[in-house]
Amino acid sequence: MAKLEISLLGGFEARLSPGGPLALKGRKTQALLARLAPGAPCSREALTALLWSDRGEEQARGSLRQALAELRRVFAGTGLTPLVVDREAARLDAEIVSVDAAAFERALAEGSPEALARAAELYVGPLLDGFPAVDPAFEDWLRAARAGLAERARDALTRLLAHRRESGDGAAAVATARALLEIDPLQEPVHRALMELYAAAGERTLALKQFEACRDLLRAELGVDPEAETRNLYDRIRAAQGTGGKNAAPASAAEESAVLPLPDKPSIAVLPLVNMSGDPEQEYFADGITEDVITELSRFGELFVIARNSCFAYKGKPAKVQEIGRDLGVQYVVEGSLRKAGSRVRMTVQLVEAASGNHVWAER
Repeated sequence: MAKLEISLLGGFEARLSPGGPLALKGRKTQALLARLAPGAPCSREALTALLWSDRGEEQARGSLRQALAELRRVFAGTGLTPLVVDREAARLDAEIVSVDAAAFERALAEGSPEALARAAELYVGPLLDGFPAVDPAFEDWLRAARAGLAERARDALTRLLAHRRESGDGAAAVATARALLEIDPLQEPVHRALMELYAAAGERTLALKQFEACRDLLRAELGVDPEAETRNLYDRIRAAQGTGGKNAAPASAAEESAVLPLPDKPSIAVLPLVNMSGDPEQEYFADGITEDVITELSRFGELFVIARNSCFAYKGKPAKVQEIGRDLGVQYVVEGSLRKAGSRVRMTVQLVEAASGNHVWAER
């Protein structure tokens, strides 16, 4: 039986299974479907206030009728009737509609380690990440809903991290900790957990680099230094590595070549595009394009995409692709440059295999 699948985490997409994406006209129509996706009935009054807050009551109700008619038109060509509407409210039929955010919530409610692992796989990014602005009221709703969902994801991953550390699954624990930092890179206890996991695996060089990343983030974002517990952990690891004095033995070859465990799907880091315009003002433009590329790649569930903060740590710093691949634990790196002159933009990008440094693809 065909079903309508709606993705809200990490972006928005509506598609048939089996089949392909639905062609929905208009941002308001997409926003309406996204709001109805959780499944519970939503009153017409609430929908008009959310999507047409700047219009009078009659005009807003007319706009809602048009958007609902557009959804019916799209669904009519699929053979499905997922939209249930009456005089007071609208909803989606949960029997023929699957929503990733709803599956995420069910996994959280179950709470077992296996369910938490499913929830971690489902949470590929913030709710409706990159969704265009449609109405101030909708933005307010989305901001609150996004924050609540991110908080629940963080709680689930924190519990999963504790379970995986207790069970001794170091590689899975590392992946979970990294996913936690994707949600909130300022979680100092998670940085400490990663340092301990790396050190326990004999990867003390990576543990020390994790401290440096934590320190730099805290200073840049909050203007503070790491807590004493974090600094003491760093000192213990550094002493164990033997780098405390000028006559200390160098790190072992295994430590120097330590790499993060690669995810079980293609992984990629997008480095900040280099501004070649000669105009410092264009730095913001180049950074914005880089963020857009990261956001768009993150929509593909089959890819593991490193978050913006981790990628931008390399902005303006000379580093070999091989080193970046080892530091971030990715198979591929995207690098390039951007030149803007008037209304014309030239962007050159290369996809590089991190381990070998070989160019896989390039485009201008």
